[in-house]
Amino acid sequence: MSWPEVDDKVRVANWWNRLATQCGLRKIRVMSAARLKKYLGREGLDEHRHEIAEIISHSSFLCGKSDSGWKICFNWLIANDTNYLKVLEGNYVDEQDESDEDPFNTDEKRDAFLADLPTEEEWQHGS
Repeated sequence: MSWPEVDDKVRVANWWNRLATQCGLRKIRVMSAARLKKYLGREGLDEHRHEIAEIISHSSFLCGKSDSGWKICFNWLIANDTNYLKVLEGNYVDEQDESDEDPFNTDEKRDAFLADLPTEEEWQHGS
């Protein structure tokens, strides 16, 4: 296994596990070569990872706050070429009445969430 592959494994696992901590999702315990290959093979997933994380964090359904209790997991996100696109395109975004105010949709809470995600430099260096 080459060093770049090890760095990719660490970066991807760190990204997901920080999101998982924020949203109460299952963390990655082992980043296998097969998982990494699927993640890296999904066109646009890595490029839009921060946007995807923000969308997931604001989706009641994806975070398990629906009647079914189902929660998104890393394997579901990377399972095929459409799951991550469904998230990115807003298929699981909470619908609200215009009169309802979303307490999680404030600049302060968004900035706090994004501040906990790795920066581009941390991402590049696997921190």
